Amino acid sequence: MKELFNSFGDEAKASYYGKKLKRFIDNQPADKNQFANSVFNDADEKPVNLVDNTKKLNMVIFWASWCGPCRQEIPSLKRIAAQFNKDDIRFVSVSIDAKKENWLPVMKAEDMPWQQLIIPQQVFSKAQAQYNLGFIPQVYLVNNKNIVVKKLMVLTMATKNALKLL
Repeated sequence: MKELFNSFGDEAKASYYGKKLKRFIDNQPADKNQFANSVFNDADEKPVNLVDNTKKLNMVIFWASWCGPCRQEIPSLKRIAAQFNKDDIRFVSVSIDAKKENWLPVMKAEDMPWQQLIIPQQVFSKAQAQYNLGFIPQVYLVNNKNIVVKKLMVLTMATKNALKLL
C-alpha cells in the first residue's frame, strides 16, 4: 500500500483522501501478527489496556451499538464465554461507537458479562488502521505476548471452531 501511495502525484497526496490514506498507512502495524495493546476507556472513562498479558489468551471483540450483525452474535459469545475458565482467557468488547451516549444503553441492555471498552474519538483513526476496523464485527484471539493467534471476521461457527483448536 505504501508503494502505491508513493506513486501518487503531489496533488493527490495533498488531497483530503490522500492525507487520510497516508494516516491510515502510517498507523498500520509493522508486523501483521503483532497486536497493538492500545489503551481504551471503560464506561467510567477509566483507561484500560486492551490486552491482559496475565491471561493465556484474550478474545477482543470489536462491535458497535448500531451494528445488527454484532448484536446478533452476543448470545453466542455469552455461551462461549461461559465455557471458559476466566483465569485462562479474557473476553473484552470494544465499541467503535462515535458517541458514548449511544453505546452505554445498548451495552447495558445486552448485559455482556465481560469487560466493555470504547475507543476514544481522539484515537479512533489510529485504532481504525491498527485493527482494520473497516467492518465489524471482528474478533481477535491474542496471546499474552500480543501475537494474533486467530482473526475472525465471521463469528458464531468460526469462533467456536477456532476456540476448539486452542
